Amino acid sequence: WWVSNAAATLLPGQIGGSDGNPGTFNAPFKTLEYAITRCTANRGDIIFIKPGHAETISSATALVFDIAGVAIVGLGLGTKRPTFTLDTAATTTIPVSADNISVLNCRFIGNFLSITSAFTVAAAANFTIDNCSFTDTSAILGFLSAVKTTVSVNSDFLQVSNCFIKSDATTKSVAPIVVLNTMTGLTLTDNLVVQTVAQNNVSQFLSHAAL
Repeated sequence: WWVSNAAATLLPGQIGGSDGNPGTFNAPFKTLEYAITRCTANRGDIIFIKPGHAETISSATALVFDIAGVAIVGLGLGTKRPTFTLDTAATTTIPVSADNISVLNCRFIGNFLSITSAFTVAAAANFTIDNCSFTDTSAILGFLSAVKTTVSVNSDFLQVSNCFIKSDATTKSVAPIVVLNTMTGLTLTDNLVVQTVAQNNVSQFLSHAAL
């Protein structure tokens, strides 16, 4: 499946993104959420998101990763990577509730006061985030954490790799990666975390409450 709402990049023969389109390269869907609903669990679906695509996510139900075995691949470099801005409420998040989902090469921006987490991982094993960025809008508008698991559920083999996490928060009480459950196979590799304001007595990368 293909997703794009970047009208400026249209080539001859292509039409703008719409969730009424067939989801092809020349006639893509407009939203990632709709593309996910078109997937079938464990069929090996891949969703490609074109460069320049941008969405605003304003609740914990607007974008849900709930179909197992889906790979989400963002195309483009730098600021042209697909961008998802979370706003409107501190509870705005992208819930992950199905196994074997991956997201690659996307940007996530926090634009509300103390958003709890960009991703909230529930009963979802083998969730992988690779080559993504998590940044704040300002010193008061942004994420408390990039990824957070929930208590007493199976989110084994969580992997976060090659990501850039930058926090501008002046007050913060949690780490960028928060694991609240016992977990097998947690993998965190080659990530860069930047805290632009001193955070005393707060883990600068991982908080594992179940250890």
